[in-house]
Amino acid sequence: MKRSSILFVLKSMNSLLQSKHFVRVFDSNNQKILKGKLIYVTNSSILVSTPTQVVELHASEIELIKTNRSLGHYMFLSALVFSVVGFSMRLMESHPLSQLLIDTNIEKAGIIAISAALPGALFGYAIREAKPPRFIVVNRDFNRWRKVNQSLKIWIEH
Repeated sequence: MKRSSILFVLKSMNSLLQSKHFVRVFDSNNQKILKGKLIYVTNSSILVSTPTQVVELHASEIELIKTNRSLGHYMFLSALVFSVVGFSMRLMESHPLSQLLIDTNIEKAGIIAISAALPGALFGYAIREAKPPRFIVVNRDFNRWRKVNQSLKIWIEH
């Protein structure tokens, strides 16, 4: 039972960490102006779905598009998942592994959760390094946008 639940959690984590069409859009001041799932690309703009709305952003406002999420996102989520799995597995054990100075199973599970966070963060780092983000430079240039437009359309289709 433990093995199947671990596999289920790892598969769920993989789908959470890798949203296929996630983008971050930056302006000329290198400020993030939009982030979300890329829905559609037109000849002059992009449509991005945020948690609250769908936003259309014209190419003249876009300096840079980064694909994938940030490194911190991957590291935090995988550390969280590893901690929750470690905590849950320790609570499911019927017999204690050691009788140190810790009295309860919950305290031991907490220690396991904390110590599982570091390997989890390292795992998130490895996931991100396996598929690094692409940097798509637009420079608010419409001629450059035409080239970028085609590559974004292909990226959405796959």
